[in-house]
Amino acid sequence: LYQPKRIYAVLSLISKPALVSFCLNRLCSELKYQEEDFSAGFGKDNYEHNRLRQKLTSALFRSGESIGRVHGRDFVMRLGNNGFTPDMSFIALDRLTQLKDYYLDGAADLIIEVILPGHGYADKVAKKAYYQSGGVSEYWLVDPLRQQIEFWRNQNGEFQLQQLDSDGCYRTPHLLGLAFAPALLFSAEDFELDLFRLETTPKGDRPKIHYQKDGLGWGELSFQPVLELEPTPISFEQYICWTPEAKFEFFDGQPDIGGKTGIRNLIGLLLMSFGLRSSVKVLPLQRWCDALLRRLDLEGQDEERKTLWWQQAREIAAIIRENFTLGSIGVIGDLTKPEPLSYWSEITLVVRGFPEDKRCEMYSVLREIEADVPHSVIDVERDYLTSEQKRDLELSMTAL
Repeated sequence: LYQPKRIYAVLSLISKPALVSFCLNRLCSELKYQEEDFSAGFGKDNYEHNRLRQKLTSALFRSGESIGRVHGRDFVMRLGNNGFTPDMSFIALDRLTQLKDYYLDGAADLIIEVILPGHGYADKVAKKAYYQSGGVSEYWLVDPLRQQIEFWRNQNGEFQLQQLDSDGCYRTPHLLGLAFAPALLFSAEDFELDLFRLETTPKGDRPKIHYQKDGLGWGELSFQPVLELEPTPISFEQYICWTPEAKFEFFDGQPDIGGKTGIRNLIGLLLMSFGLRSSVKVLPLQRWCDALLRRLDLEGQDEERKTLWWQQAREIAAIIRENFTLGSIGVIGDLTKPEPLSYWSEITLVVRGFPEDKRCEMYSVLREIEADVPHSVIDVERDYLTSEQKRDLELSMTAL
């Protein structure tokens, strides 16, 4: 019963909505659903984790910027086909050419993980094994609960536990000239100037960082998730190009991560990760069937909806022209394609020749527009374009 592809195939063959509803209601009434507990944990469990992580990152950035580059937990480290986002990573100056726009292509010189409650196995066993085989030079494990730090150094392909020097500091050739005083980390002060201490004078000026562009980044691959009953592997390229930046916001009672497109991509990645057979059990079957019925109903109204959307697109374009001087304006995206509009569709207007100093004013005007349809405007000469948007500009843009 929990095979959504088969359910949708059956629904697509039935022409009478009343018969569809009768069959689904009969089916769902015979199934019992046990709801799972998805409630979030308490934020207080994360306080010490976040405090120590921020303290380490800030201190190493201040003291170590002359010998390397520090990244926080949102930066990705690539090891083979796997991507990791450690709490903190450090890359020495002589390896900065491995930095890409969105990730480090290879192992960092130092990885620091601050253990979260309930995540001990992930940091102590799973990640540690990947970091060791991937060639990470130094792995520091910070335990807030026990107020202890383990220093693991990669020697001949295996992590070896290291001890502090006689003065209570830790020194490593991978942070040349830098001494770390771990006792200061667990003090009440949020920022300690001597947490990391540079014991040698750097030679010359710190070189500028030049990120290597290689075509991998947000939107560089078209979003085409592979949805199967069982989990489907995600390639590193898909992960980098489909995953939005981790900025969590809340609008109109709904979560927002990277906008509507970001939420869409995250859902697609999760469906690939868990497979449809497991994912469909998150909600009772009745909820899934209701959603499928709504989709069938909307597809039946697609011609009427597109007529309304085109009307609103022209009205928005007229308002923009009334307020600003520009070269041209058009529409790209789902509205210009023969496929039915979906839940993720929106009116996407593109403008050329728009005055650069009027961008803030344009967004103010757009916020005042009363439209029943989600819409956005892209300045094709200045805004970042995904591969899908670039393709639409070439193949399916309609001028207004």
